[in-house]
Formats: sequence, C-alpha cells, structure tokens
Amino acid sequence: MSRNTRAETRRRTRYMVTCAILAALSVVALALGTILQIADLTAAAMAGMVILLVTLVYGQRYALLTFAVTSVLAVILMPQSLATWSYVLLMGYYPVLHTHLARLHRVLGWIVKLLLVVVLALGCLLVFHFLILGGEGTLYTTFVTMFGLGGTGPLVMIGSVALELMVFILYDVLLYRVVRIYPFRLRRVVEKWMKP
Repeated sequence: MSRNTRAETRRRTRYMVTCAILAALSVVALALGTILQIADLTAAAMAGMVILLVTLVYGQRYALLTFAVTSVLAVILMPQSLATWSYVLLMGYYPVLHTHLARLHRVLGWIVKLLLVVVLALGCLLVFHFLILGGEGTLYTTFVTMFGLGGTGPLVMIGSVALELMVFILYDVLLYRVVRIYPFRLRRVVEKWMKP
C-alpha cells in the first residue's frame, strides 16, 4: 500500500467519523425538537445547518451520507415526531439543494423553493395520516390533529401554514447568509474542528 493510498484512507476515515458524530448531534437536535414540541421546525433547521457545514467543508457526497444516517436514525428512534419528518422530507437535504437553486433565476428559484415547502407539508400530512393514525379519518382531521389545532377556525389553520412558509423563508435566508460569510469568517473556525 503506497503512502498516498494510506493518507487517502486516513482522510476518508476521518471524514466518515466526523460525519457520524455530526449525524449523532443532528439526531440529538431532532430529539430536543420532539421533546419541546414548539421547537420542532427549529430543531429540523438546526440539523439542516449541520448538513450545510458538511457540504461546505467535505462536499455533497458526505453531506448526503450524513443526511441519510441522520434520517434513518431519526425515523427509527422518533417516527411520530414532526421534527423528524420535516427534516427527512425537506430541511435535511435542502442545504445541498440550496447551492443548486441559488444558480437559478431569482423568481424561478423562489417558485421551486415554495413548491418544495408544499411538498414538505403534504408529505408530513400523508405520513402522519397513514403511518401514525393508520389512515383513519379524513385528511382535514389529520391536519387538525397534526398541528394541534382542534377546535380552532380556518383562520388559525391558514395562519399556521403561513407561519410554516415564514419559517422556511427565514431558513433559506439563513442558509444564504451562512454560505456568503463562510469563506470570510467561519472557514477557519469550522475547518479547525472538521479538518478537511
């Protein structure tokens, strides 16, 4: 085995171990979102930020690997959590997509991003309806149950959907800002710990 091959193997092993540790931290963040139910989208966004850092330091391949490990562990450990499904259906892999969507025309990019949020909402609704509730009742009752909106009017439900859109827009802006300041302010700090 040549010296270059050994060095490459050590580098890949170091990347894998770091990604495994970050996946475990992401699962802990999602677990906190499960415990503190009001912070479920925040927990999914925090776990997604980990994926962004892995993307910036190690590349998309390791980021998707970290996302897959985190998703599998979160679904096994917390299958009834909204934070888990928000992470699995959008917020986990979105930081990898974010770099590609940033290249699109601004209007087209936002249309695609908002369509992804609609897919997230519908995906969470369908997962909750079929996997958690066993397909009982209507999708409307599932929506009311999922967001804990029993006994409220349609304005509150529209408000909760609007709040989800606002959270996603803030998440997108945060990702954009982190990507913009990473080379100037964050690279030295992050790469000191992650060692590319």
